[in-house]
Amino acid sequence: MAFKCKATPEWYNTADAGHRKLAGGYHAIHPVQYNCADGEYNEMATLLLTPQETTILQLYSRGTANFFDVPTLIVFTVVFFFCAVTAYGIAVPAGLFIPSMMIGAGMGRLVGVLLNNFAEEELVDTGLYALVGAAAVLGGITRMTISLTVIMVEITNDINYMLPIMLSVAVSKAIGDRYTESLYDVHMELAGIPYLESEAPQIYDAITAESIMSKEVVSIKMNPSVAEIQKALESTHNGFPVIYQGKLGTEDAFAGMASREQLERVLDQGGSVDLSMERFMDNSPYIVQNSSSLRRVLALFRGMGLRHLPVVDILGGKREVIGIISRKDFLDTPHNLTQGLLDDRFKKDTEKFMAKMETFAEEENKRDPRLRDRTKQSKKGSFHGGL
Repeated sequence: MAFKCKATPEWYNTADAGHRKLAGGYHAIHPVQYNCADGEYNEMATLLLTPQETTILQLYSRGTANFFDVPTLIVFTVVFFFCAVTAYGIAVPAGLFIPSMMIGAGMGRLVGVLLNNFAEEELVDTGLYALVGAAAVLGGITRMTISLTVIMVEITNDINYMLPIMLSVAVSKAIGDRYTESLYDVHMELAGIPYLESEAPQIYDAITAESIMSKEVVSIKMNPSVAEIQKALESTHNGFPVIYQGKLGTEDAFAGMASREQLERVLDQGGSVDLSMERFMDNSPYIVQNSSSLRRVLALFRGMGLRHLPVVDILGGKREVIGIISRKDFLDTPHNLTQGLLDDRFKKDTEKFMAKMETFAEEENKRDPRLRDRTKQSKKGSFHGGL
C-alpha cells in the first residue's frame, strides 16, 4: 500500500496499556500487519480493514497520540466521507450514525495530532479530540442533544467527558439550526414524507387555507347509491365530505366526513337500494374557513392528529365544501417571507401580510417614537432576511 509500515509500539503487549482501554475495559488498539513485516503494522489497514466499531475504539483510544499520522487520518476521513455519502444516497439500506461517528472521530483526532505536531510534544490527548469531534458531527447531522450526550458518555464509560461532549453537541446543533435543516428532515422532504414541523414559521401567519387546499374534492351524498360509493373508492382519496342536497337553502351543504373504511362498511350493507351515511360518517369533524391562517391549520393537524381537514365556506349562511387539506399539502409551502414572495401561489397573501405588519409598525411608532429605529431594522432584516 501507499502508506508505510510502522513498528508496533512497545506498550502494546505490556502492562502499560491499561490506560489505553475504553468502554468497559476492552483493549482499543488492534494493529493490522497486512503486508508489513513481523512486529510492524500498516496504519491505513488498521483503520479500513477492521470492523467499524473497532475502528471507532482505536480512534478514541487514550495515550496513543503517535499511533496514526496526519496523512493517514486525512485520507481515511476523506475516503470514508465520500463512501458514506454514496452509500446513503443509493437504494440500499445503509445507516448513517456509525459512519458519522467515524468521520467525526477522524477529524477530531486529526486536529489533536496537528496540535501535538505544532507544539512538538504530546500536548493534548488525541483520543479525547476524536470523541469530541464525533459528538460534534453527530450533533450537526442528527440535531439530537441529551440522548446523543448520553450515548457518547456510555461509549467512553467516563462521566468526566460529559462537559466537552455537551459543549460540542450544543455548538454544532446551534450552528446547524442557524444555516440548514437536519439531514433527516431534508431526506424526508426529498422522499415526500408529510412530516409536520412542531413550530410554524412566521410565513404561516400570512398564508391562508385556501392557498394550499386541494380543490379536487370527491364528495358523497347523504343517501348515495352503491355505484356512487364504488366510484368514490376508485379514487386515490382517503377522506370524503358528506353533503346534504336541498338542505339549509343550498344544494351542497356540508354534513360530515367519511373515511375510505367507513364507505366500505356502508357497502357491506349490500343490496342495490340507496344507502344512508348518517350512521357511519363523522357528524362533527374539524373544519376551517378558507380565510383561516396556515398556523391554525397546522395546530389542528398536530394537536388533533388529523389526516384530512375540509375547508368550508360558511359566509352568507352557506356550508359549502370548497376544498380539502391533507398532510402532503404542507410539503410545498414556503418557510419564510422571501420564499413566499417568489412563489406566485403565496405572493398575494405574503404581500398583504407584510403591508399589515408595516401598518401596525407605523401605528406603534406614533405611540412610541423610540420604536422607529427598531422598525427600520425590522424592515431590512425581518421582511427580506428570510424569516
